[in-house]
Amino acid sequence: MKTIRFILMMAVLCISQNAMSQETKTGSEMTEEQREALEARLNSVRAEMQGIRTTLDEQLDSLADLMKDLKMKPAPDTTRKNDRVSVSISDQGMQLNFGNESGKGDKQKKEELKNFQTEWLLLDLGINPYLHENSFNMPDSGGAAGLDLNYSRSVHVGLHLFQQAMRLGTDKLWLRYGLSVDYRNYSFQDDIVLIPDSSRFAFMGSEVPLKKSKLTTQSFLVPLMLQFENNAEERGKSFRLIVGGYGGYTFRIYSKSVNEDNHKTKLVDNFNVQQIRYGVTARLGLSKFTLYANYDMSPLFEEGRGPELYPVTAGIVLHGFSFN
Repeated sequence: MKTIRFILMMAVLCISQNAMSQETKTGSEMTEEQREALEARLNSVRAEMQGIRTTLDEQLDSLADLMKDLKMKPAPDTTRKNDRVSVSISDQGMQLNFGNESGKGDKQKKEELKNFQTEWLLLDLGINPYLHENSFNMPDSGGAAGLDLNYSRSVHVGLHLFQQAMRLGTDKLWLRYGLSVDYRNYSFQDDIVLIPDSSRFAFMGSEVPLKKSKLTTQSFLVPLMLQFENNAEERGKSFRLIVGGYGGYTFRIYSKSVNEDNHKTKLVDNFNVQQIRYGVTARLGLSKFTLYANYDMSPLFEEGRGPELYPVTAGIVLHGFSFN
């Protein structure tokens, strides 16, 4: 700004000096009246130049303030983002960018994937029958006779304290593991009472009618599974298949019976139940809706100490909350 002002001042000075030199050169050839007219004209030119100089000073000061304000204010963001297209507006024109490299769009539809995803407090809720010689029906004779189940009361509850998935190089394949507490309730159809402290699993008929008679086991399980997912970026639309195995330890076993007078009898014993458990699992889900099925490859009772029964559980998964 100082340079522009200096140039304008020099221009005004040159014009004034030129006019004065013309006056000096022609002063000897002019009459008195002509000299007075020329001097009046020069004074008028000087006044006009002074006015122009003043106006230019004011305009230059305004321009300097405007440039100072522009330096202090950040440039406005003219990029408008969408899930799939971003529009950039600049002094070079308008540009369309497909793919939205600056973000994933709506957080509910597209998530920034990480290598680890953790879910807390999932709940498996279903039924737990068992198989004898590949059948859910118990025989009329033998060790398994009389052990038919009331399926409406044979409830399975699996509380997953946490499950974590680790990405295996691609968004479609994950390794899933965790820790869970597993509750299995075998509610018997007939009025029977289990006999504790026996070398083999044993039971007898109840002397009084019973409202309920069941065997309950509680176990710690550690699952290890592979998860296949077709659209991990949009979990609200993602289909997943999870297959794998689990192993664990049964730490508490008891029987409970309730008669028609609501008198409860609870017996804590191992009842020759196999305490080391292992099996296979599968889960099938869409978004937050997931079905599960487990099959114990280890028998319910220790070998040679009870009927050969293999537990099966199936039901629905109630998802807890997650940190991604």
